[in-house]
Formats: sequence, C-alpha cells, structure tokens
Amino acid sequence: RAERRRQAAMNAAAFAECAAQWRRLQAAHSSGGLAADETASWRRVSNRPELRLVLEPPERVRKMPPGSFGAMGTSGLQPTELRAVAHALAVAEPTGAAAQRFIGLLRQRVASLPDYEGGEGVVPPPLAPPPPVTVTSAPPPPPPPPQPPSPTSSEQTAGAAPSDARSA
Repeated sequence: RAERRRQAAMNAAAFAECAAQWRRLQAAHSSGGLAADETASWRRVSNRPELRLVLEPPERVRKMPPGSFGAMGTSGLQPTELRAVAHALAVAEPTGAAAQRFIGLLRQRVASLPDYEGGEGVVPPPLAPPPPVTVTSAPPPPPPPPQPPSPTSSEQTAGAAPSDARSA
C-alpha cells in the first residue's frame, strides 16, 4: 500500500513535468512559434495517442471510445512518459476492457521503472544534425568528345537523291 502511494506520487510528478512542457509546445504550435528543435518533440506528442492523454481533461479521457485504448501501447515510451500516462489514466478512471488492459500494461511497466527523480527529460532530444559535407575541389571533367563534322549541303542532296528515286 505504501509502495503504491509512492509510485502514485512519482507518477503525479512526472505528469506535472510532461503536462507543463507539452502544453507549452502545444501553445507554441498553435501560435506558429515552434522553434526548429521543438518541432520533432511536438510531432511526437501529437502523433502518439498515449501521450495525448496527458493533455486531455479527465472527462474527455473517460468518454473516449473503447477502440481508442485498444490501439495504444507502451512501446517506445520513455520512463517519464510512462509515468505521466499512468497518472492521467489513474485520474480519469476510464472504464471498458480495452482501457483496463492498457492500464494493466502501464502498471506492469511502471512497476519495473527506477524511481522518478524529476527533470529526467520528457522526450528524447532531437537527433543530431548530420555532419557537414566536406567539399573537396576535384579536377574539372574532361572535355566532351569532338562532334562528327556535319554533312555539307552537296552531301545532303547527294545522299537524299537515291532515296527519293526509290520512293517515286
């Protein structure tokens, strides 16, 4: 019982951290003011239905269709994100078999996590930019081969006469 309360407190702290950062990203996205390095983080949050649970009011989570929980999973979620989603669902208390299955899956994963100490980072940092391409000066390409001489006007008429005679 004490362990469950301790886990719930860590989950609530993770939820507060994630919700604050993601709401800031959401506001920046709405106003068109996302920095380049924040775009990937916002895209990740907005594309993962599990993470969007943290941004939704509990009433809305409770009223979600059962099928939406069936499509959710924990693969690829960071420890802080797992705890935040677990807290969002604990507060919302959704019903239905799919929601309960997902909550059970979250509880298993959260129980195996190290203690949450805060400030552990909510989303992984964006990938490092590729290394700069080094341009070396290469020798210029060789000149194109010479073009064959164009036929003179007398060669063109001489060559055209036999074919005209055959076709006539």
